Amino acid sequence: MNLDYTSESPSPFASAFHHAPIGIGIATLEGRWLRVNPSFCQMTGYSEAELLGKSFLDLTSEEDRIHDLHKMNAMIDQKQLHNQGEKRILHRDGYFVWGWLTVSLVLDEQGRPLQFVVHLMDITERKLTNLELRKAKGSLEEAQRIAQIGSWEWDVGEDEVYWSAEMHRIFDLRPEQYSGKFNLLVEYVHPEDRSRFEQAVAAAFKGEDYDLRCRIVGEGDQDIRHVHIMGKMYYDHKGTPVKMVGTVQDITKRVLTERQLEETLQRYHSLKMYNPDGIFTFDMQGRISGVNPAAEQLLGYTFEELVSEEMRLDELIHSEELPQNRRSGFDFFNSALKGSMPYTLRHKDGRLIDVIATPAPIVIQDQVVGYNILLKDMTERKLSEELIRKAEKLSIVGQLSAGIAHEIRNPLTAIKGFVQLMRGHQSYNSTYLDIITEELIRIETIINELLTVSKPQLSTFVPARLEQILSEVIALVGAQALIGNIEITSRFDSELPLLSCDPNQIKQVYLNFFKNAMEAMPRGGTITLDAVGLESVPGCGVDRVKIRLTDQGHGIPKDQLDKLGEPFFTTKSSGTGLGLMVSFNIIHNHGGTIQIASEVGQGTVIDVTFPVLQGSQHTKRPLASY
Repeated sequence: MNLDYTSESPSPFASAFHHAPIGIGIATLEGRWLRVNPSFCQMTGYSEAELLGKSFLDLTSEEDRIHDLHKMNAMIDQKQLHNQGEKRILHRDGYFVWGWLTVSLVLDEQGRPLQFVVHLMDITERKLTNLELRKAKGSLEEAQRIAQIGSWEWDVGEDEVYWSAEMHRIFDLRPEQYSGKFNLLVEYVHPEDRSRFEQAVAAAFKGEDYDLRCRIVGEGDQDIRHVHIMGKMYYDHKGTPVKMVGTVQDITKRVLTERQLEETLQRYHSLKMYNPDGIFTFDMQGRISGVNPAAEQLLGYTFEELVSEEMRLDELIHSEELPQNRRSGFDFFNSALKGSMPYTLRHKDGRLIDVIATPAPIVIQDQVVGYNILLKDMTERKLSEELIRKAEKLSIVGQLSAGIAHEIRNPLTAIKGFVQLMRGHQSYNSTYLDIITEELIRIETIINELLTVSKPQLSTFVPARLEQILSEVIALVGAQALIGNIEITSRFDSELPLLSCDPNQIKQVYLNFFKNAMEAMPRGGTITLDAVGLESVPGCGVDRVKIRLTDQGHGIPKDQLDKLGEPFFTTKSSGTGLGLMVSFNIIHNHGGTIQIASEVGQGTVIDVTFPVLQGSQHTKRPLASY
């Protein structure tokens, strides 16, 4: 039976149709509107006259038309009496409104489909609210995922816990794996942290905020994570706890980073505290901000004395090493921050301490905020080097003694012979006295050179002529060379500039070089010694002197050349290597450089270069260059 909503008579049905708060429309089986009420018109924006004759497809978006047409045909074919759901309605002004659509199929008395009755309820506001809520929820979940912070709420009365999606990720549990009971959470807390977890819960019931860092354990008891749990309890008007809300943050990466940082700080602290060398820390204003125990012991001051406002670095540096304008000690160090430098510091009791200062900048966020300066005590090392130098001198003297004895014996034999001739004759040739005098002078020269080498002396730098020093060394080793069937040849540039040097130490170096060269030539040969002046800039005068010693010995393997000068490394079966070490140190202390080239079976070449004394340069062209 067809119910007539459109009757003009004042029937209840017609009144309900006209005054209904929801839209009502009657359409043919083809979807064309036969009748619509005012609410339907208001919702779609059309008047009744405009809607009549239009199809429902005119109120449907293009994306939904095929789908809606299939649904309408299915209702007709299957005689499906009702169908409902959300529906986008295209408003007359071109935008969409959301409605809850109920479509009823009306049958005639024979049960055949007759028409459609449509009920449309406006749910646009609710839909938009839900969309906003869904969007906000999605944004919240995304924010929680990024921050690794999950939110939770505990209904204390029902013992039900509600988790956000991030909570499941943090605990590595699917929603169906957790029953939502608060007391079951303790199973996922690390056994060593469970008592603290339970104590925090108990404190929350007494009004304290829940704040706990603990570990949680995954299903396999191997995936351990660190979390920070925070929560607050809420009470009803009677003071009874009703719910607790809070957050859980995954702080595993932070904890691991903190541990690495703590380990790094401990390593740095251990390196500084237990370093045998003194370490001073300065800020950019030159104030001492820290020292290690070795620095306290080195200088005799306490930590408090060194970092006090009254302490100035000037007081620690030997006054002779400070510039004339009395810059601060930090400026003095800062001027040499390119590398290690020797300094003399003053102990609290007044004694002087030789150190090597090695600076290291403190860089934080690509900014230099201060300096650590490592102070290595060189006092004992200098004493040891001096002892080694003395021992090496004695060793050289001992090895030269045979040659010197031979050299002295020859003039003594001549003197003895002439004395005997003079005894047998009352008159004698005056040339006898000249020969005796010459031989005595030769003996005196040899003895003086021997005493010069063996006598302990402090390093004293004086202007000296290099050719004279080298000539005296050649004279000293000449006798030993003759015994070994070795010829020594030398060639020096005329008018070589003066050197600022310790002549005795230079002699020691070349006595050592000659000794090594002669020991490498057991079958004899030739040793050549050349000294030439060099110009760093052509035409600007000689500013360096180069000394080349060449032997014809058995040579040194290439893989051993880099080790020369190391203590106790030697290519000789009975050597110690200390001679070369001392020689290298002397050369470096004189501002010189040394290069050694060698070929096995061919011999060795030693090149030493010294800077000349400033003001003594000359422009005379060298006789030889290499």
